[in-house]
This record gives sequence, structure tokens and C-alpha cells, in this order.
Amino acid sequence: MDAATTERIREGMIYEANRKGPPEGFPRFPDIPAGRYVDPEFLALEQAGLWKRSWLYAGHKDQLPEAGSWFLTKKTGSPIVVVRGLDDTIRAFYNTCRHRGHRW
Repeated sequence: MDAATTERIREGMIYEANRKGPPEGFPRFPDIPAGRYVDPEFLALEQAGLWKRSWLYAGHKDQLPEAGSWFLTKKTGSPIVVVRGLDDTIRAFYNTCRHRGHRW
């Protein structure tokens, strides 16, 4: 990367760190109705159309300090087990049993 690009990125980072509101000329969005945060129908819409189609933060690797460590997350509505394997690799699996697909 050349010096001009590095300087442009650095100046942009300083600008963003010091900014107290939206950038100048940014359009004003309407307020989000408070009911969306508690509406079960809107939650179902988000789960079907957004959260099951996006990468989600399941947890931090510090939650899996050693081989064999695991935790369960249900952020998508489906239980997912996140484990650190004996090879130190972190993996995630739907929480189902191989025997008839039974959940724990």
C-alpha cells in the first residue's frame, strides 16, 4: 500500500473516531417504532428473513479455553453447540442427536 493510501485511511479513521453524529449530508431516517422490539410477529419475520441468512456472533473463543470445551447458543431459535476439538479447531453444530434427530 502506498503512503497516500495509508494517510487517507488514517485520516478517515481519525474523522470517524471524532465524529459525534451522522456525516454531513447523511439522510435522516425515520425513528424505529418501539413496538418492533417486543412484537413477536416482527421477531419471527427477522428470524426467517434475516438472522437465519446472516453470520451471527455466537460467542468468543475465550469461552472455549481448552480442547473439549463447549457452549450452547440459541440466538437463531435453533440450538447450536460450539466446541473446541482435540485438534484445537473451533466448530459449531446444530444441537441434534444422530438417533432420530432428537434434540438434547
